[in-house]
Amino acid sequence: MVTVAIGIPAGVLAAMHQRSWIDHSLSLLVVGLLSIPNFWLGMMLVILLSVEWRLLPSFGFTSWASLVMPTIALSARLIALVARMTRGVVIEELGKDYVRTARAKGVGEGSIVRHHVMRNAMIPTLTIIGLETGYLLGGSVVVERIFAWPGIGDLMVNAIGARDFTLVQGITVIFVIGFLLISLIVELLYLALNPRLRHG
Repeated sequence: MVTVAIGIPAGVLAAMHQRSWIDHSLSLLVVGLLSIPNFWLGMMLVILLSVEWRLLPSFGFTSWASLVMPTIALSARLIALVARMTRGVVIEELGKDYVRTARAKGVGEGSIVRHHVMRNAMIPTLTIIGLETGYLLGGSVVVERIFAWPGIGDLMVNAIGARDFTLVQGITVIFVIGFLLISLIVELLYLALNPRLRHG
């Protein structure tokens, strides 16, 4: 949810101000976030926000404040991916004939982006979001270890270490079902955004 709430608006903003200081700043931030491993970011957050400044709890779930650092550590890279994808697709859509026609009719730029461009631009972005959400099912084990969260990825690592193959198989089935459900939701969102796909 954090990735969608920040990544998509950031990508649209960069596309609407292409080659401006806003675009260059966001692009630099995206490159920075993509190059930072989530485990390193998690450890830096613990050192700064928990050890040095004592603002947030460093491990476990004691309150909703415990969600802040794991969420930042997991979503930073995903925000960068979604923002970069959204920027590229929106720039591509803004150069198409239907956008030029809408501008010639006097439709405002904000209205063009909201009512026309976003419906088409969201399809590739949804693909990235769906794939990365599937990755989060099992790819968050390092962050779970850093913040001492008893997540399903951490459970699988412990099961492998204990040679509990029945538990490993059960968790694998859960991962597969979760990924299939996410793929189904993405497909349904495709149809909602672009009704032409229903006749494909």
